[in-house]
Amino acid sequence: MNCCGKKRQALTSSFSDPPKTINESQGEDSTVSVESNGSRTTALFRYTGRSSLEVDGIFRHRVYKFSKGIPELVIMAEDVAVMRGYPELIELKDER
Repeated sequence: MNCCGKKRQALTSSFSDPPKTINESQGEDSTVSVESNGSRTTALFRYTGRSSLEVDGIFRHRVYKFSKGIPELVIMAEDVAVMRGYPELIELKDER
């Protein structure tokens, strides 16, 4: 006989969220970007708040962390609509 607990565990683990990718790095440049495969478009957002802001991407696979030290981040296309919902974030014109 098979144990129901093992089946439940296998089913639960197959639907669990993958680990989040934190979009933050320390460097001389204050703009942080995410590697893209070239088929997606991106947008640049600037944080205008006083402390910091952490925003989950639409599928919660990516976390964007804005702060005074890193006020600008390149946002993946699927997460742009989420960012537009925060009044502290301003979408910048991309001149690439």
